Amino acid sequence: MTTLPTTTPMRLPRPVPQTPLALGGPPAAPQASGIQMSGADVWRVIRSNLWLILAMLIISAIGGFGLFKFLDAKYKNYTAYGYCQVSNPTFVDLLKNQQPVTDVQSLALEQKTQAALLKQHADRGASEPFS
Repeated sequence: MTTLPTTTPMRLPRPVPQTPLALGGPPAAPQASGIQMSGADVWRVIRSNLWLILAMLIISAIGGFGLFKFLDAKYKNYTAYGYCQVSNPTFVDLLKNQQPVTDVQSLALEQKTQAALLKQHADRGASEPFS
């Protein structure tokens, strides 16, 4: 078996001719992006990926219908509840320039009532209806 000698020639730096330094010119306006798609390019991309687009559309439609059927079977009913509190009306005689007076005790009672209603809803959980 014969091996050839691997010798590489010695590389020396090339001599550089003496030239004046290049100076920058006036700043130019930035050029627009070189990559622009025309309408034909868009249709070409859509046609080349048509089978992928149709497959994803069909899979999404089947998945959405299956999820609808599952949710319809397991979680069919949802009932929203709300409270409507009716207070005694306060009559103010506008001719006598009377201002409505807020009773501090009734305000404290109202705060406690609202806090109890909120706590009752949080204790039961959002999925359980009120009885």
